[in-house]
Amino acid sequence: MEVFIGDQIKTLAESFILGLIFGAGYDIIRIIHIICGIMSYSGDRTIQRSKTSFVLFLLFDSIYMLLITFSWSVFLYHYNHGVFRLHLFASCICGFILYYQTVGRVVMRLSEWIVRLIKTVVNVLLIRPVKAVVFALWKLFCLIAKSTIGRLINTIHILNRQAYMRKIKRKMPEYLKF
Repeated sequence: MEVFIGDQIKTLAESFILGLIFGAGYDIIRIIHIICGIMSYSGDRTIQRSKTSFVLFLLFDSIYMLLITFSWSVFLYHYNHGVFRLHLFASCICGFILYYQTVGRVVMRLSEWIVRLIKTVVNVLLIRPVKAVVFALWKLFCLIAKSTIGRLINTIHILNRQAYMRKIKRKMPEYLKF
């Protein structure tokens, strides 16, 4: 089997580009971490970590690693006839590191700002009005319940008092006998 240097350089460049794509894919996972509140990449806030966040972190990263492994295997099979070569692996790692250290940093700063902006907009435009409507409905329900239940209790109290007075009037002659 003949190996041409041009094919190897082409495969090396494609491996490097695959590393860049893997870096972009990992940014998607990191954005999901930001949205779920698992991780902060700007360092200006503290994130409360719990067992649930650890499980989510582990789940997302495990799925990503499985996807990377599958993609790398398909790449090797398709472009290099299934032969593992260390220089292809190193090229892929270099592409990932280059993306992670340059574009990845910018993307994380920008995405954290965008996620914070979206959360603030959703809070102001959706959550606060819904809370206000629910609070108003709750106050209205309490007012209606207080007035109706209060009247009902008052009516029951009056009926009980009237029944007691009738009972006393019936037994009054017995009490007055000496």
